Amino acid sequence: MQWSTDLVLGIESIDSQHKNIIERIQRLEIALDSQATSVTYERMIEIYDFLGEYVVTHFRDEEEIMAEGGYPDLAVHKAMHRSFEEELAKLRDDLGHSGMMSHAAAQLVSYLSKWFTSHIQKEDPKYLPYVK
Repeated sequence: MQWSTDLVLGIESIDSQHKNIIERIQRLEIALDSQATSVTYERMIEIYDFLGEYVVTHFRDEEEIMAEGGYPDLAVHKAMHRSFEEELAKLRDDLGHSGMMSHAAAQLVSYLSKWFTSHIQKEDPKYLPYVK
């Protein structure tokens, strides 16, 4: 997963946060692809904890912007965010039961890549007319 211009929404703070999240996903992908790097349980917990904290902050910032703009589907968008947070927490909890960190990391990368790409390209643009 890479940052590209088709992910730009035109809201500097949100774009910066999206870019940071995608860069973290990309680092995890690189670690998985590297023969010299093994993904440890501790490293996976660090990644999950960072993402968990960062996306909560990002989602709250995004929701605040939508609320200020009077976005009528804010409740639906918030529900998507909460669903993502719940799935991320579930993946983190399942990590302790997984004996294969590289498999768990690959599962995380796949989920994050699909979710963020879809969400940024399909869902986030819906609120732009209300916040610009």
